[in-house]
Parts: sequence; structure tokens; C-alpha cells
Amino acid sequence: MGSAHRPRCRYRLVALYGMSDMTANHISLRVPDEDGAFLINAYAMRFLKIGYHDYQGVVLEDAERASLVRDLGEAEALILRNHGAVTVGRTVGEAFNWMHRLELACRTQLAAQATGRALVAVPPAVLEATWNNYQRGTRRPYGLMEWPALLRKLDRLDPGYRS
Repeated sequence: MGSAHRPRCRYRLVALYGMSDMTANHISLRVPDEDGAFLINAYAMRFLKIGYHDYQGVVLEDAERASLVRDLGEAEALILRNHGAVTVGRTVGEAFNWMHRLELACRTQLAAQATGRALVAVPPAVLEATWNNYQRGTRRPYGLMEWPALLRKLDRLDPGYRS
């Protein structure tokens, strides 16, 4: 196989083995003939500011709705203690993207904690700088590319959802 086909081959293998993640996939590589040069996506800690809410049952009362909004604040995600999570976005695609990433972050944290080893803390300045990289105005809105791609995938796998 020629070298021109290798990147496509790598990404197809990543998808085949369940290591793909919507459009945020990457394979880090050393740049040939350039010592110390690597190609890598600079993404890490997206969820620094999350709201928390004590779950109080099905949201039927206006006061409970107001407390959800208050606890969400300016965050894109809200953890309902003992119940689940809520994400918001300017579009369905953005909210879906936030929820997908939050689920992955939670699974990763649980897996890390399940080892029983102490977690390595990231310095607050690194957390803040990384979080800022994910904010509106710094990058394209989440879901902008992913949502149409996900709908195309559904069209191929289960087109009946449209009816």
C-alpha cells in the first residue's frame, strides 16, 4: 500500500475498532525528517464549569424549572444529582455534541477512579486555558459539522427516522 493511502487506512481502522468519536478524531504522528515535530489535535478538558442540581423529581412546577435554570447558570451542562445530566446549546446539534462529550468525560473519569489510584491534578491555569479554547468565539460552534454528518449516517443506517 502506498504512503498516500496510509492516512485513510489509519482512520478506517480507528473507526473499525470503535475508537472514532464523531468528527473529533485524530491520529498523532511524528513529522518525518523534523526532530521533535508532531502533528496532534490540541483538545483536552472541555468541561470545567458545570452546574449541579439536587434532583427533586419530575419538573412540573415553575419553581423547580426556575431552580434548574438558576443552577445551570452560564454552563453548557448541568448534573442532576442522583438522576442524570442536562446539556444545552443554540442548536440540537450543539446540545447533542455537549451531551456526547459529557458522557465520554464521565465514563473516562469513572474508569480512572475505578483503578483505585490517585488521579493526577491538572494545574488550574492549564484547566482554564484549555476550557477557554472550547468557548464560543474561540472556535466553531459544536455540532455545526457533526450534526449533519450524524444525520447522513442515520440516513444510511436507519432512514425510517425521517417518517
